[in-house]
Amino acid sequence: MDDVRRIPGTIIRSGIYYLQRRVPSDLVEAFGYHHFKESLKTGDFVEAKRRLNALNVTYDQLIEEKRSGLKADTLPAAQPVPLKLHALLSRIREHVSQQSALRRHELSARKWKLEPGSRDRARSEIVATIEALRDPSDDYTRQQLRMTAIALFPENSFDRPELGKLHNFFDPLHGITRERLRRALLDVERRSLAFLDGDFSGSGLDQLFIANGSAAQPARPTDGTNSQLGITVAKLSEMRLADHAKGSIRAQRKAQLAAAHSLIVRYFGADTDAVSLTPQWCEQFRDLVAELPRDLTKRFSDSAKLDQIVEEARADGLPTLARATQETYLGALRGMMEWASGKWHISRNPAEGLKSLAVDRPRTRVDYDDDLLKAIFAEPFMSNLDRMSAAAGPMRGLSEATRFWAPRIALFTGMRQNEICQLDVSDILRTKSGTHYFFADDQADDKQLKNTPSKKAVPIHARLIEAGLLRYFEVQRGTGQRKLFPDVTQSAYGHYSGKLSKWFNRNLRSAHYPRGVDFHAFRHTFRQALRHVNASEEIAGRLGGWSSNQGVMERYGGALSDRWIDQLNATLQQIDYGPWKDIFR
Repeated sequence: MDDVRRIPGTIIRSGIYYLQRRVPSDLVEAFGYHHFKESLKTGDFVEAKRRLNALNVTYDQLIEEKRSGLKADTLPAAQPVPLKLHALLSRIREHVSQQSALRRHELSARKWKLEPGSRDRARSEIVATIEALRDPSDDYTRQQLRMTAIALFPENSFDRPELGKLHNFFDPLHGITRERLRRALLDVERRSLAFLDGDFSGSGLDQLFIANGSAAQPARPTDGTNSQLGITVAKLSEMRLADHAKGSIRAQRKAQLAAAHSLIVRYFGADTDAVSLTPQWCEQFRDLVAELPRDLTKRFSDSAKLDQIVEEARADGLPTLARATQETYLGALRGMMEWASGKWHISRNPAEGLKSLAVDRPRTRVDYDDDLLKAIFAEPFMSNLDRMSAAAGPMRGLSEATRFWAPRIALFTGMRQNEICQLDVSDILRTKSGTHYFFADDQADDKQLKNTPSKKAVPIHARLIEAGLLRYFEVQRGTGQRKLFPDVTQSAYGHYSGKLSKWFNRNLRSAHYPRGVDFHAFRHTFRQALRHVNASEEIAGRLGGWSSNQGVMERYGGALSDRWIDQLNATLQQIDYGPWKDIFR
């Protein structure tokens, strides 16, 4: 951590100092590892230095004893005393029982309230130890295994290299003993984590070390935690989503995160120890996400295995998830593990830096030229529409009026689809000088804006008024309609633009228009039109909601004052398109 002072001869794991000292090269074979590593069990700088000095004295003595032992060539030859499997396992179980009892006593006796932050530091140290012990090749793991072997099996002379050939402990013939000892050390740390959380049941997750060897698996907790592992993936996901919900989050984003977390729990396993997630495992999740098909929940049941889904999708040639969707899933995993690290549930984020494997296909931005505008508005689905009829029609329930006005409003105002579709009748206003304008805001419960600058006043272009937009507005107001386009309904995510977007874009695809020719291109075309009339960046930003720069407007009554709406109108009315007669037929 950045706020922890460094001490030569130590490393820092989650705020806890650890001794790290190189083993003399002539003793590496005798010790069986290259470094001494041991926790100083404190994050305090002064106390860590004191403990480091004392521990270095101990290691100095150990090194001297090893050298003396290697020089003793007059000792009689001896062979390690073999232990039968049941005796070996009995000693390991007894070690787990004794160490667990000791840890329980130590942790229950601590006065946590008198030591602010000490519980978090203790948790961090245990979690870091668990992660180290998961790697059999880690120097710390090898050191702990050897020290435990020396203590448990003195008759094997593991502490006398000239007798028992200490390095042989790590030969393949001793693999069973080594692995069981590693499991035992892991089990002790997991129990300690449970004790720290107030669970003193004393039953280990690893059934190998239950004293009678036949005890049943302890009942699974109902709160989503695991007494031995601290926190499960399912519980961590639940906590992370709850934390998201505390902030301001849109319904669509909430649904995306829920889907991502559902896949995370499904892949890693609901009851999996969150500490056990490794960078390699997270990379395997990334690889899976890269091959999952689109519309996963619609095409396959929740009970289907993910690897089988991938195989079937590949065989059927189904398109894979879009890069943005993959990033949503991977981002949810990164965010969850980073949050867990910040809450001391794990020592570090195993998904840090995880990114999608998908190639980022550049988005094609299209500005409609006169020929393309003329062609699009001449399409059967865009022309000869009853601009006054608000009755729902056969095309996705959209009325002819909505299909007529929405694209044309987008072209002449640059407003987004949802901003247009969610307009209320009361959102058409007029300044004192007579400028009619749309007022886009999100004050009503059913309205959403993309960002703060999207709250804006957009004058209504004269071409729209000439085509009868204000007459249509009066009809809707006269019949008591709240919405300007009452046939447009709100989606489950709170958007009004879904039906309009699908109707327009799918008709374009059916007519074989290229990628990038879509409804949103009207907004790009409007932006280009503003450049053609030399609109200032501030004026353009206010009209389109592209900029949060307050600029001069705020010093003269604000961007929503009549004076500035009239100035916006003066710029907007300069915009025109060559084939405007074709646009409004």
